[in-house]
Amino acid sequence: MKKKYCYLIVLLILNLSNAQIAFPVPDFEVCDDLSNDGVETFDLSIFDTTVLGNQNPNNFTVSYHLSQAGAISNTDVITNPNSFVNSTNPQTIYTRVTSSTGGWDQHLFDLIISYAPVGVSLTPFEVCDSNLDGFEVFDLSTKDVEIVNGQTTGVQNISISYHSNLTDASNNTNALTQLYSNITPNNQTIFVRVENSSSPVCFDVSSLELVALDCTDSDNDGVIDIREDVNSNGLLTDDDTDMDSIPNYLDTDDDGDGVLTIDEDYNNNGDPTDDDTDNSGIADYLEINVFLSLESQESTVFKMYPNPSKGLVYIESIIPVLKVSIYDVKGKKLNIKALQNSSTLVMFNTEKIKKGIYFVIIVGENGSTAKKLVVRN
Repeated sequence: MKKKYCYLIVLLILNLSNAQIAFPVPDFEVCDDLSNDGVETFDLSIFDTTVLGNQNPNNFTVSYHLSQAGAISNTDVITNPNSFVNSTNPQTIYTRVTSSTGGWDQHLFDLIISYAPVGVSLTPFEVCDSNLDGFEVFDLSTKDVEIVNGQTTGVQNISISYHSNLTDASNNTNALTQLYSNITPNNQTIFVRVENSSSPVCFDVSSLELVALDCTDSDNDGVIDIREDVNSNGLLTDDDTDMDSIPNYLDTDDDGDGVLTIDEDYNNNGDPTDDDTDNSGIADYLEINVFLSLESQESTVFKMYPNPSKGLVYIESIIPVLKVSIYDVKGKKLNIKALQNSSTLVMFNTEKIKKGIYFVIIVGENGSTAKKLVVRN
């Protein structure tokens, strides 16, 4: 009886030594590409070593399956494990280890594709230097909207941080405070890290230029002096767009079209420098030939006043006025009727027109002209 008992123990040990085990694989997470479509290509064979553990690869075969039933029955096999494209996100992969003697074991893990934020190419962050010492306080959070809007797809739980150097941004260390004072006078480049809050390994870094700006506006035309340096040579005295001997930084009508520079702010954002109605690449306040504003030789025949206007506008002419039409900056004709007191005096009311720039087309016997009209209601 004692001898039989020892024999059973030996058999049990031999059986365990021949057992096969599918060792667990940790869930495998990758960051999506720029498409952020949740689809990627995987090389599943990189998990073979993990699945086998310390087992001899010469005695065991590793296979990957799309279902647990497939892993059990050795069907539903992934035939292209070196270039497997997921069909769901996450997607569960079932591993199977089969021994040379026919025994098997199975396990599972998930492929996870996480949203990859995009480092946006940011516009310079400019603030007016209040005491002209080259240093100012920047509220960095005001750039968050630009970063969020620059993402390629729907934003999913991203976090944004600002750093003084690329290393800190890459390692997510030493984040700057929301209210930050530049340490390099006038211009300083900092770095922005945007990461997936749920998966911080998915991140991108971009740069942001901080500019402490001299916002002196000598002529109060809405364009600061340094923006009046049209030829970018560092001098303000040799920029005179309309050649009236008044440099732009002292000229309230830079292009000499009869409309004050400050009134050529078509989009009403307080900055005439970003208005380019005819898409010519030249700001409207520097270009007399804007949209319908190109005036013919008839221009001197007609006189329109007051301009800017808040009510009645009069057009006087030395020749009969045949027709008057009013358009907005997008070319849409306004439904405004001009009243004719005589053949050479016409008037119309701007009280119901929104504040902005308009173009008045005046047709006379010998031709037509277009005049800009500023409405300040």
